Amino acid sequence: MRILMYARSLSPEGGTEISSAQIAKALSQRGNAVDLLYESGGDLLSEYRSFCQSVTRAHLSIEKLSLRDGARITPAVVAGIRRRPDVIYMHTFRDVVCGRLTGRLTHASVVCHLRDVFHDAATRRLARWADRYIAVSAATRDAWVDYGLDGDRIDVVHSGIDPAMYPAGDSIQRLEARQALGIPAHLFVAVYYGRLDVDKGIDVLLDAWGRLGMPVDEGRLVLQGRPVLARDPDAYLRELQGRAPEGCQWFPMRDDVITVLHAADVVVLPSVTEGLSRTVLEGMASGRPVVASRVGGVPEILTGSFERFLFDSGDAVGLAERLASVVGWQQDEPQLGLECTRHICAHFSLSGMAEKVDEILRGEVDRRS
Repeated sequence: MRILMYARSLSPEGGTEISSAQIAKALSQRGNAVDLLYESGGDLLSEYRSFCQSVTRAHLSIEKLSLRDGARITPAVVAGIRRRPDVIYMHTFRDVVCGRLTGRLTHASVVCHLRDVFHDAATRRLARWADRYIAVSAATRDAWVDYGLDGDRIDVVHSGIDPAMYPAGDSIQRLEARQALGIPAHLFVAVYYGRLDVDKGIDVLLDAWGRLGMPVDEGRLVLQGRPVLARDPDAYLRELQGRAPEGCQWFPMRDDVITVLHAADVVVLPSVTEGLSRTVLEGMASGRPVVASRVGGVPEILTGSFERFLFDSGDAVGLAERLASVVGWQQDEPQLGLECTRHICAHFSLSGMAEKVDEILRGEVDRRS
């Protein structure tokens, strides 16, 4: 099967970009030929080149359904036609216009992976332009169905990770990671990493940490990342740092998340919205409990005994209570770390995700043949 894949950005700053690259590689390893069209470059470019048949930069996005936008995406349509794909696979809803035009001219099926809920004036007009949709969670599917998308055309495939990329860290690795970051070994450490934008609820996390009231010689809140969507990212970061309580330590965005995960006692995700968070998957795979807001697909990960780590989005008091409940978990619940790792390996593996996506793509190709 020849797959023409679209990617907006090759910069590994968010879960969409990282997950898109990993699923593309997994599909290639399953014997498929993958061609990539991308709009903006980044550190993932060399990774894509290592397994793709071709890698081409082209304009994919549209602002309006206009002749001007049509002219801008014409080179991408031409490049896609030359690849003679069996199926077109995209990870951003608004790329469905480019995908549909290419699909019409190549008789290829068009499949769109729904990772976020994206509703605006053009959404309803574009909703029928893909043949099939894949939602990262049941919550994401339901949100799109509520907006008018046909639920019979949406398959739910939970995102997955390769657990080997996020190994569980023992006490020795925990000590080494803290030494690397300059964090005292004896502290209780809560970690957030990723975008420091409004939709990630960082203000609520800072409020909760202050409410926890942990002395600076007993606890540390580590935040690794930077604002990406803010109009003035540097100014917004300074604003967050200015309102932060004592005991916060800030690190810049970095590709290495293993060090900060191994330094953590608990990983925190205070998001306002989520599709299906990689942070939760990565944190649990590394053997750490994850305290997260009850939004999007997060409750579909934190099931069973892990449900106790959920709190209502925006509830700083609830978040502080959940953080307090995991202080000293290594002594109180010594099996918790292993249980977290096993849960992710059993239910959210990259190989399992790739198998399901491959099956859906092949089904669409067979349907057209």
